[in-house]
Amino acid sequence: MKKDPRQAGSHTVPMICGTSPNGNAYTVYCMIHHPELVPPVEGAHIELGHLAEPVIIARHNTKHTDTGKFLPGKTYQRVIDGIPCRATPDGELEDGSAILECKVRFFRDRDFYGEEGSSDVMASDYDQVQWQMHVMGEHVKRAYVAVWFGIAQDLVQFIVERDQERIDEMMAIVGTFWTFNVEAKVPPADDESEQCRKYWAHFKSVSEKRREFTQEEWQDAAQWAELDAEIGRLDKQKKGIENRLRASMGDHEELWAQGTKTKVTFKTNKRGARPLRVYWK
Repeated sequence: MKKDPRQAGSHTVPMICGTSPNGNAYTVYCMIHHPELVPPVEGAHIELGHLAEPVIIARHNTKHTDTGKFLPGKTYQRVIDGIPCRATPDGELEDGSAILECKVRFFRDRDFYGEEGSSDVMASDYDQVQWQMHVMGEHVKRAYVAVWFGIAQDLVQFIVERDQERIDEMMAIVGTFWTFNVEAKVPPADDESEQCRKYWAHFKSVSEKRREFTQEEWQDAAQWAELDAEIGRLDKQKKGIENRLRASMGDHEELWAQGTKTKVTFKTNKRGARPLRVYWK
């Protein structure tokens, strides 16, 4: 279902509240009254995000079986305090008590998130799931935010509990915006939000610290990768030899060779472990 900018949705509310890096209250005002001034949000990252949702839901269901099974989310619409509200969570728990929000982020965005399992997510993510829980109803007590930070990375899960204090703050901000800007047709100030400044300052900082390889650096990196792969192969081979020695020694604690200091020990230490050690001299 196509998003209606004339509703306070979970995508636009973080903009209204100043926590989105993608726009502010003025952006939302223009989306409602002057859509010709707002370029469509499009690009490969947007398309990838939509395509990734069912994959992220499936992976989350497999990785976090303890949370229950999530199904694709539905769209919820209702009028709250005279404001037309809307929310479409990416996933919903079968019993409706929790939601799942799927995110595809740049690897550099990891700096805006805390430890896995915490509620320390981007401010816009936090407000988005709080709004979704608010619109869906008081029975929704928890949101899981599953973030994919890039290719070859597994999902990182964050857990956000319902925060009624923040919901009340958001309702007050949205209510003021809807009454004095949207309905009065008075545009709000087009001020850059603090979150926008923080996000794009970080983006610039990361970009300034990056450059392309020189040819020599590329060759060194390629050689390092080859050596690392060879070390991995040799380490695997080494572990196989160690296992064969353990099996062949059985209860013996030491192997030795006459006339040399070379030996293999397989003794129980004070901690109860029995490490294998090879001394080749």
